[in-house]
Amino acid sequence: MNATPGLRLACFCENYIVGADDRLSIIRMVDTITIAREATTLERLNLFLVVLLQADGLRGEFTLSIVRENPDSRHVMEHVEHVVRTADKDVRVMMRPELTCAAPEGLYWFDVRWDGETLTKIPLHVVRR
Repeated sequence: MNATPGLRLACFCENYIVGADDRLSIIRMVDTITIAREATTLERLNLFLVVLLQADGLRGEFTLSIVRENPDSRHVMEHVEHVVRTADKDVRVMMRPELTCAAPEGLYWFDVRWDGETLTKIPLHVVRR
């Protein structure tokens, strides 16, 4: 049995909707966000990270984590979730990253890890104008 889920989707978006039928709609996927040069508040960016993993019959206890790599190569834990798989339902994470309007300009990488193994990396470019 494969102990790693299949990756269905990993992206940033401005918003998402989970319908009454439990289907997910992604609104405005982005890979670059522009912040006013003078913005220095600690208000979080209006941005969501969405990850969908296909269960494929996984059973047991697992850890899903999101680790951010800043432009200065410093790593920051963004999200940790203890996942118990008892059914074939997909694993979903919809979260707001801990980036604020004071975030430095540059390229950020978000590692999606399953039990410590990197499944994918999602880039986000922060630009100041």
